[in-house]
Amino acid sequence: MGRRHGFFQRIHGGRLTEVHRRAGEQAAEGRIEEAAYFDPGRPARLFGWLPFVSRGGARLRWPFDERGRDVLGLFAEPPPELGDGAGAATGIRRIAGRARPLSASGVASELILVDDTWVAPFWRVAEGVDFVVDREGQGAVVVSFGLAPLVVAVPERVALSDQIARLDPYTRRLLPAGADISGHGSRVRVLPGDAVEVWGVCRDLSESRRTFDLGGPADYRTAPRPARVIGDEDGTRLIIRVTG
Repeated sequence: MGRRHGFFQRIHGGRLTEVHRRAGEQAAEGRIEEAAYFDPGRPARLFGWLPFVSRGGARLRWPFDERGRDVLGLFAEPPPELGDGAGAATGIRRIAGRARPLSASGVASELILVDDTWVAPFWRVAEGVDFVVDREGQGAVVVSFGLAPLVVAVPERVALSDQIARLDPYTRRLLPAGADISGHGSRVRVLPGDAVEVWGVCRDLSESRRTFDLGGPADYRTAPRPARVIGDEDGTRLIIRVTG
């Protein structure tokens, strides 16, 4: 398995930050001011006579419950569905189909397309690879991300020490020194063959700043070749729902 994109989010001092690193690129850190999954808590006074100077009770709000439901309403107002054919509209679109690895020659039952673990209530660690969604009767679409996508799926309770050990070494380096991995977390995944719904910004592959290994000549005979990509190049975070 090749290098994977890695992500680490945490709440520290009442603020939510994300370290993100696409495979083969340098890690970068950004601050998330507002998001459906971030509850900043209420302003708190250090002393009764001081102005509001700090925040208390900041926490992450998980986008799924134990049954894999969309508890934050991320999928409540659907954008237009992505059409097929040349000249199809770009912008925020939704697609649905079956997930598979980017290159047909890379299909393996062990491959994990997105692996996202939430640790209540302060941090999450995720990694994954760009992948393809094959849409029945329509063209295939690449799904690409440089920010941690939000995945809505049925979670699995995992021991953090075991989960962290399974991650790419470059992803593990994103965790701060001394991070407590003695407890448990809730993990959601996107696997090859999963039925998924994806929302993101669509554009032609030729217009993307990113490059994608779509495989060699043999792959043309085994899988549709994508012409467009749904991604987060403009900073609009991808949301993915595993529907079956």
